Amino acid sequence: MVWRLLTETGGSAAHHMAADEALSISARTGMGPPTLRLYRWTRPAITIGYFQSIEKEVNLPFCRSQGIDVVRRLTGGRAILHDPDELTYSFSTPFSKPFPKGLHASYVLISQALMTALERVGIPAEMTCSRKALLRSDRNPVCFQALSYGEVSVNGRKVIGSAQKRWPDGLTQQGSIPLTIRHDLLFKVLRFSSPEAEESARSGADQKMAGLRNFKPHLSLPELESAIRKGFEYHFNVTLEPGGLNSHEQDIQGALYRDRYESGSWNFMR
Repeated sequence: MVWRLLTETGGSAAHHMAADEALSISARTGMGPPTLRLYRWTRPAITIGYFQSIEKEVNLPFCRSQGIDVVRRLTGGRAILHDPDELTYSFSTPFSKPFPKGLHASYVLISQALMTALERVGIPAEMTCSRKALLRSDRNPVCFQALSYGEVSVNGRKVIGSAQKRWPDGLTQQGSIPLTIRHDLLFKVLRFSSPEAEESARSGADQKMAGLRNFKPHLSLPELESAIRKGFEYHFNVTLEPGGLNSHEQDIQGALYRDRYESGSWNFMR
């Protein structure tokens, strides 16, 4: 079986989110194959979860002063600070073998492929298997300080933040894989419900989240990219063929970029 691999080394937050959604539409409607997209960031940016409020979760005056893009994702979850020292992935597929319609099963399948990738670079990862994680009411705005069911960690520290969007005919999963985490910037771009909540998040940062270079200091983005490709190929028994957006996908991406991800009506809808 052949799936598609897309790679990009730069682009704005709106560009990346529009590309991911265009691929989700394409995969679900049969315009394109299941696609793994691996991309990087030219400058820091924030994506917030679909159900979040930018004004409540993000320090907008600071972000504007620093030229940090803020955009709403199509997937849920908490705000994520993306950085050039990070690899981000999205995976879009229709519901067909091996992907069932159940949320937890498909989430675990993708996490297992990511764990295989980390093992290839010498980082032994584990997966959260307790469903009690799904019932947490923790309002900590820091995505990487909250482990949910099926997420990937190393020695109890979260190393990949992922979220999934599902439709009747398929799914898209997006995820952030930082090599390093800029704690100094992270706590400047987010808003907290109280000074006590911020202090609690700061004090737990090192114990709850980590970049991959905490475990492999000389890991490079190209090395990680190659490992994820091989991890997906091995785990799903497929060949990932490098390619680009087809003409239909380019048209969809352009419209989504213009009408949605660059639009205040989308980004400030809550």
